[in-house]
Amino acid sequence: MKRFISFILGVAIFSCLFPAEHFSINLAGNFMIPASEYMRETRQKTAINPELKIGYVFSNGFSIWGGYGFITLDHYNLDPYDLYFLPEDKPTGRQIEHIISLGIGYRHRLFKTISYMIDIGLCEITSRDRMEDGLKHPAAGYRADGALISFTGKNFYAGIVLGYMSSFNRVWVLRAANFYFDEIKCRFGGPKFSFTLGLML
Repeated sequence: MKRFISFILGVAIFSCLFPAEHFSINLAGNFMIPASEYMRETRQKTAINPELKIGYVFSNGFSIWGGYGFITLDHYNLDPYDLYFLPEDKPTGRQIEHIISLGIGYRHRLFKTISYMIDIGLCEITSRDRMEDGLKHPAAGYRADGALISFTGKNFYAGIVLGYMSSFNRVWVLRAANFYFDEIKCRFGGPKFSFTLGLML
């Protein structure tokens, strides 16, 4: 959250130096499929990722933007090869991922009310796992999104987005047979599909 606030302050300074064509605010509901097979087996096969993005359009459709979102994942089996005593049909824990993103974008009008948008950037995914006594594990990654939007009024728009997000992070695995935690690396993020609503100022 501190980085997202820093981005807002940076945009304010940038806007003083380079007059903006537009500001944009959009809210998206992302439907994500975890890229890691381990995450799909031990957390959830799909997840909902709400996200808020703020953009600053400064020249010919080019923009800089920042975003914040989060994902909540339930544990259904911490170690599918070793946990013989935990039920697989009930959550055994919960993991929360906070996602902060920064990047550049481009928007181009195809027709009178229809445009496409392309965003690429960096992201930081921080995992807070309730099975790990609240320890945080930030990891940097990348993301890319492509959107087709339709303006429903002078300033309001709605659209669909296809994208991908990825970073490598640490996960603690409970080895039940020996009663200890083992640390492994796995890929966080994955392909996503979303609906977005926005406002262009």
